[in-house]
Amino acid sequence: MTEPLTESEVKRFHQNGYVVPDYALPVETINTLNSALEETIDLNPLVSAHIDRLNDEGVRGHSAWLELAQHPEILDRIEQLIGPDIILWGCQVFCKPASDGMEVPMHQDGHYWPIQPLATCTAWIAIDDSNVGNGCLRVVPGSHTGQRYYEHSKSDRENLVLNQHVDDSRIDLDDAVDIELHPGQFSLHDVFLIHGSNPNTSGKRRLDLAFSTASARTFPYKSFIFYTSWGIGMLIEVALLRAFVTQIFVKAGCSSEESERIARHLASANLTGHDSHGVIRVPRYISWLKSGNLCAGQSLTVITETDVFAVVDGNRGFGQSIGEQAVQLGIEKSLNTGFSIIALRQSGHLGRIGDWAEMAVEAGLISIHFVNVAGSLLVAPFGGVSRRMSTNPVTIGVPIGKAEPLILDFATSRVAEGKVLVAATGGKPLPPDSLITGDGLPTGDPKALYGDADPTRTNDIRSGDGAIRTMGEHKGSGLALICEMLAGALTGGGCAGPDKPYILNGMLSIYINPNHLDVDQSFLQEAQDYIKFFKDSKPAEPGIDVLVPGDQERKRRADRTKNGIQLPDDVWFAIVDTAQEVGVTDFDIPTTRQ
Repeated sequence: MTEPLTESEVKRFHQNGYVVPDYALPVETINTLNSALEETIDLNPLVSAHIDRLNDEGVRGHSAWLELAQHPEILDRIEQLIGPDIILWGCQVFCKPASDGMEVPMHQDGHYWPIQPLATCTAWIAIDDSNVGNGCLRVVPGSHTGQRYYEHSKSDRENLVLNQHVDDSRIDLDDAVDIELHPGQFSLHDVFLIHGSNPNTSGKRRLDLAFSTASARTFPYKSFIFYTSWGIGMLIEVALLRAFVTQIFVKAGCSSEESERIARHLASANLTGHDSHGVIRVPRYISWLKSGNLCAGQSLTVITETDVFAVVDGNRGFGQSIGEQAVQLGIEKSLNTGFSIIALRQSGHLGRIGDWAEMAVEAGLISIHFVNVAGSLLVAPFGGVSRRMSTNPVTIGVPIGKAEPLILDFATSRVAEGKVLVAATGGKPLPPDSLITGDGLPTGDPKALYGDADPTRTNDIRSGDGAIRTMGEHKGSGLALICEMLAGALTGGGCAGPDKPYILNGMLSIYINPNHLDVDQSFLQEAQDYIKFFKDSKPAEPGIDVLVPGDQERKRRADRTKNGIQLPDDVWFAIVDTAQEVGVTDFDIPTTRQ
């Protein structure tokens, strides 16, 4: 690689969104380009300048532009920023004649470019002197941060080259700086960088060439803005999301294997529609890791064990790792003995408990799981308003032979805390009676739980004076209490309360091998017959089928696997901010196109 960008230049590119390399193309190259420009103008209006043949519009360019795009002094530097296998997808010559009164308003190219994802680097090459007098390029340093779109407004002013300009209170256009270049110098820009130029008030022409490049390895993925009745957000392919989340945890200090496991389980929760236990948890997990609430690379410690049961400690490890180990232990014991009980304590957040029931049914086992959260107070008992427990899920999985299994997975609260988090960050609103205020009034406003805090960016701050309500009134309240007894007190992990130093899960799991109980081999037939009888009930609403536990999740998984996962805008940018905090580069952050 010839004369590459220095470490300082690469750092400036990622910090500011642009860099002017300490290099200039030879005078001979610039003379060749000026001659090529004159020939191209003589041949036709200037379109597709680098194509040395008639294009679809009947326009003929010049080979000199393509030769410059292949120049190693330019390509080697672009490769340092976006990686190898570079695609040239755009080439434009920008000319401001002497005393031209046209202004290019401050904008982001993504509002005009028909390409996604926008993992693009632009090389801006000066053919003439480019300075303040003749309307040189102007940029807002750092405006690329977060790879996000800013609000644009339309304008009908006659002296504007473009009809859209940045109009967003988060951006101060007074921070813009001028990029003055001599012939042969060039700058490299991030696609999300806000830029524009003032009119040419001088008596000299300003001529620049722009190459738009992208890495070929980004193109199999898709991600773009979506709109819903409750706001906007990101629609992203599951493979891309998993890869992105994996990178975050690797950068945070987890092994590649554990990072991939965390990402797989979080994305799985989103796929099944349990967004409350999906990637929305990434900022909290990283915060917990930094604070010591979670520890990377942990394994189970067996406290006591027989052939049938075990008491195990998760050592504050990630629940996605500890959960798999605990469930696998229960599966192995049950396959050998027909029955097992695993008492797990001191585990990090176990995520969607349905994952563990699905893992058991894949092994042909029935499983029952009771979960509590020591150190977390979110839910008020029936008849009260003060928080005394967490959302305490109960999950049951039943294999039905070759048919789809039953996966009953629910929180004992009216909604999971993650659903309150989703609603608070621009996602689907809560039912109006999900929470209770400090005054004892039902509400669906997340502020009853969080107050004015931003729950995506503040760790475990729930400053509201209210609580989540239990599902089924006294029934859910009683079931949540039993979860505290079985998953908290019995496992040794402790019940919920203000005296707990960490937010950790306890889980009591029971595994049953139906082959050991089904002595007359009637279980599968009886189960399948009853499920058919159950689902054949006349629908309350015509055209809407009666479902069994697990049907809705399977339907959502199929849809989201095909069409992508939707994330509210605030959730997406909280994850992006977390990625940047741990050192994920902007190029490796999935981009959006509106």
